[in-house]
Amino acid sequence: MSSVKYVEDHGGRVLDNSKIQIIFWGKKWETSSSKKIFRNQIKFALCKIFVSDYFIKLNQYRDIHKPSLLKIVTNTVSKAPDSFSDRHMQHAIVDLILNKTVAYDHDTAFILIPTEDMKLDCEDPEIVDGGHDFFSYKLRYDQQETIVTIPFGYIINFNDIDQITLTITHEIVEIVTNPEYDGIYGHLGMCKYAEDQQCELADICETSSDSVTISNTLVSKYWSNIDQKCVPS
Repeated sequence: MSSVKYVEDHGGRVLDNSKIQIIFWGKKWETSSSKKIFRNQIKFALCKIFVSDYFIKLNQYRDIHKPSLLKIVTNTVSKAPDSFSDRHMQHAIVDLILNKTVAYDHDTAFILIPTEDMKLDCEDPEIVDGGHDFFSYKLRYDQQETIVTIPFGYIINFNDIDQITLTITHEIVEIVTNPEYDGIYGHLGMCKYAEDQQCELADICETSSDSVTISNTLVSKYWSNIDQKCVPS
């Protein structure tokens, strides 16, 4: 008989009414006709995911509501180097906040989709295909400066629609439940990789059967305490 497994609520921040802001990053999304077509395919797939019941099981964790998808935008103004770092990603987000292309509030998380020629600096693409993090920034509201903490995620674009939707759903689940690494996650023994410092909900289900198809779109499974298995099944 298999042992019972539970992820734990560590009391930190979660995004219980999250708004997901997708940003296509790089001028080539606008200048290449093939990339424009691919961008539209990604948008269509994401819309199908967000209108489905995919995120519904997150409700068991501190009553997290189903995330909403904000209007998808393309960033052609920020630097988009072939080898990018956290600093470049942060600038790509802040630039759009400052020019009012996107807005930020406490429930907003940003997901960056670079063009396929852009790779994450100092990471092995055979191992890393996405991630999430957060940063602090001083924004001006109503004539006052306020330091805010902005959660964000990214994917490595291999020009494959299944890889993109699988990775995006993986990162959204984790950014909603554990945006500042002090929210909801499991103990180390629950993860596939021993070096993982936290076992986040989608990481627990990171095996050869870590995905499922919803509305003809590939999505990541994530751990459900209630069901004691990876969902959706």
